[in-house]
Formats: sequence, C-alpha cells, structure tokens
Amino acid sequence: MNHQPEAICFDLFGTLVYISQPTNPYLKMSQNIGFSEVENTNLKHHALTQNFSGLEELVKTINPNLRMNLDVYEDMVNAEVASIVCFPKTRQILQTIKNKHLKIGLISNLATPYKKAVDNLNLDHFFDVITFSCDCGLRKPDPKIFEQTAQKLNLNPNQIIMVGDKLKNDIQGAKNANFLDGVLIDKFNFSSQ
Repeated sequence: MNHQPEAICFDLFGTLVYISQPTNPYLKMSQNIGFSEVENTNLKHHALTQNFSGLEELVKTINPNLRMNLDVYEDMVNAEVASIVCFPKTRQILQTIKNKHLKIGLISNLATPYKKAVDNLNLDHFFDVITFSCDCGLRKPDPKIFEQTAQKLNLNPNQIIMVGDKLKNDIQGAKNANFLDGVLIDKFNFSSQ
C-alpha cells in the first residue's frame, strides 16, 4: 500500500544545523580527567539521556568523588552552543513543508545545553513536536524514541518520513520503528545548496 506522508521528522545536528566552531568540550574534559573507555561511554550515554544543570552534575554520575574545576569546559560548551548555525536552506525547507500543511517533528540525540540552539535560532515555531534524547531518556536508533514522537504527532509511524545525516541513528532507527521512509542527506552537499 502506497502511503502519502502526513509528517516529516528531522534530525537536528548535521541535518538542520551545525556547530561552526567546534570545541569538543566533553571529549577534552574526559581526556583531562582520565576517564577510561568504559567511563567515556557511560559519560556520553548519561549526557545524551539525562538532563543536567552542568558538567559537574554530569561528571558525578561517573565519579561521585571527583573534585575538579570544570569552568573551562562549561565555557567551551557555551562557546560551542553560541556557534551553532543553520544550514543555508534550513528555514526555507521547513517553511515549505509547513506551507504544505504537513506536520514537522524533531528527533535529536543531544545533551541538555545544546537544546538552546532551537530557541537561539528561532526554529521552535516550525515544529509540532520536539523530542530530545536528554528529555525522554532514549537515544536514536532506539525505535522507542521514534514511536514516542509518532504518538505525540497523533500519527502512525508509517505516516512519517525521517530525514537525517546518520544511516544507523536516523534512517535505520526510523525503519525499525516502521516509519514510512528515511531520507539520508549528505550534509556537505546540503550545506552548499
């Protein structure tokens, strides 16, 4: 059966926006602290699936006894967030979809401070539903994050197309959640259009 989409969901980073001046604060912080590979994996998981007031709170989930000034890394996070910009056609594409009366969703794996990008860039009004991994405790490619978004859109997954720049997280995750289709974009070609 051939379905027409009722909604299009987008990934955020690498799809609609990008960090123009990356500082890699989480990586540099974990290297400086000397976290093991397992601890780094846990840090990333916690950062993407829980809300934190700051890096100190995040780091204490891995090592509750760590006493270290993390201000320099907080500054790096803030600088990175401030450098987030839209790809040139982002607003035009979102407005075109909105004009076609399709619902628009956002499904993004991100840490709490990076949620500000949507507000800072005035993108929130384009989306009917926003699902951030740090808010719902799930990360793409887990099908449940896609299913939750479909529920919030009041649609069946097979009525939704997912657009993203990661084959496993965006496209395969959407396929495993029975989305109608997934569109993989080449962020380098997309950014030059």
